[in-house]
Amino acid sequence: ELFAHLNTAADPSAAFDALLAETGGASLEEADWTPSLQDAAAALEPGQFSGIIETENGFVILRRLPADRDALREAYFDSLLQSAADASEIQVSSAYETLRPAAFWTALKQASG
Repeated sequence: ELFAHLNTAADPSAAFDALLAETGGASLEEADWTPSLQDAAAALEPGQFSGIIETENGFVILRRLPADRDALREAYFDSLLQSAADASEIQVSSAYETLRPAAFWTALKQASG
């Protein structure tokens, strides 16, 4: 019934958003993306809806959104930074014990000012 409503709507995207609000539907989490859902999503063009897909958690209708390249670029850069931070290792030498942060900050302010 919901799928038929999407197919006959004058504005399917607005109808999809309204159905999400009415039914409590939501975006899928990464753990929900089974290989069959990934294949179904990959076959969709931006703005296109899937058919009804049965999963172990119920039934799903996918809508592929157009890519927001700026948001994707930012998210990708953030993931690269997080990966680098996760893989980093902090080591200190004996010179670390001789650092005087207050003196360093004072000298830095004087040099730039």
